[in-house]
Amino acid sequence: MFSAFANIFKIPDLRKKVLFTLGIITIYRLGTFLPVPGIDVAALQGLLDTLGKGQGIEGDLVAIANLFSGGAISNAAIFGLGVMPYISASIIFQVLTVVVPSLAALAKEGDAGRKKIQQYVRISTVFLSFFQATIICVGLAQFTSPKIVTSTSVTSFAMSGALIITASCMLLMWLGEQIDEYGIGNGISMIIMVGILARFIPGIGEIMSKASLTTIVGSSSSDQLGLVQILAILAVFAIMIMAVVMITRGQRRIPIQQARRTRGTRTYGGQRTYLPIGVNMVNVIPIIFASAIFIVPNALSAVHAKALDGTALYYMTWVFSFFNYNTYWYNVFYVALIIFFAYFYAAITFKPDEVADRMKQYGNFIPGIRPGRQTEEYLEKILTHVTMFGAICLAGIAIVPQMGNNLFNVSYLVRGFFGGTGLLITVGVALDLMSKVESNLLMHNYEGFLKKGRLKGRRG
Repeated sequence: MFSAFANIFKIPDLRKKVLFTLGIITIYRLGTFLPVPGIDVAALQGLLDTLGKGQGIEGDLVAIANLFSGGAISNAAIFGLGVMPYISASIIFQVLTVVVPSLAALAKEGDAGRKKIQQYVRISTVFLSFFQATIICVGLAQFTSPKIVTSTSVTSFAMSGALIITASCMLLMWLGEQIDEYGIGNGISMIIMVGILARFIPGIGEIMSKASLTTIVGSSSSDQLGLVQILAILAVFAIMIMAVVMITRGQRRIPIQQARRTRGTRTYGGQRTYLPIGVNMVNVIPIIFASAIFIVPNALSAVHAKALDGTALYYMTWVFSFFNYNTYWYNVFYVALIIFFAYFYAAITFKPDEVADRMKQYGNFIPGIRPGRQTEEYLEKILTHVTMFGAICLAGIAIVPQMGNNLFNVSYLVRGFFGGTGLLITVGVALDLMSKVESNLLMHNYEGFLKKGRLKGRRG
């Protein structure tokens, strides 16, 4: 494997792509430390420390935001929003393409239609990022103890800050597209992965600060991790990586018999191919949808619980107890929503009726299954079973970070690498990147990363 990495720099074209990608990543990381003018970074970091240092509702919300921004939230950086507005806009238009007939017709026009939809996504990203940035700036201006915003005019700070953050978000989106064109890997996914990995080092630092090698079993009261807890954390981390790799690469292959055509004296077709249905064809979309539903009630609960008392506090506490992190009902609803969105998104991305019609049109068929309606019903049955298995695995991976607090007494900064969206994105993007690098190596007659077989990237 190490010789394969050394061979990367022996191929001029691949070397240029890798160095260009590293340069873009360097620019992104520098932007996560460049603060927005008008914000007292020290005061903001002090406020975030008082929110539990990663413990409780407020701490988890801050840790989740920092996980996907590479720590830019704590630094009040211009790249604080990351590329999440672009991801949100892309997901919205993927759903609208199925629901809105005009967008569905546009998507069927080929490259011209997809470019038009992509233009709509970019425009929506501008408005979405400006809206989110304005809310953040106005919210920071409300704090008076400590005073985070140094500007005397809230309106001018909110407008200037929102414009800077929005422009930075669009710049980051453009940098991701440059990776797509001149670098290697998916640019937007690479930026998200780098932001997640940037939080890995502080996570290791937290474990080391709590580790006590002279203690066999640590206690939550002393806030120490003994040898048993440390080994358990390493074991869970390794198991979760293997589980994510298996669910990412797993697929159900349906045999397809091609029609045999005779033209003159030559015969074409007649070969057997496979129709792959990925175990996790929906990737992390169900987790993102489910998390988005719960993050708003948790945020409101964290803010308003401090301002209410008496009966109002009782009822708000009772209502938001169903949405509170690390509770029984939260995990139940969270798993149910992930399974629901997995079925919903699988239904809009893989359409058995269209696949059956295309197979019938080209004369292909599944052995033992009649073309047409029976093929459609067979594909629906397979899709239902595979999606159920994938959704259960996805839900299991997603709730591991919630379980980590009770088992290991660590913050979300560490628990975020046990599973959930962060680990799924990191492993998926890493597999895709290594697969593309290996393809370039094999194309130039160099060995790949594995002595036997080949790496396979994400599917779906």
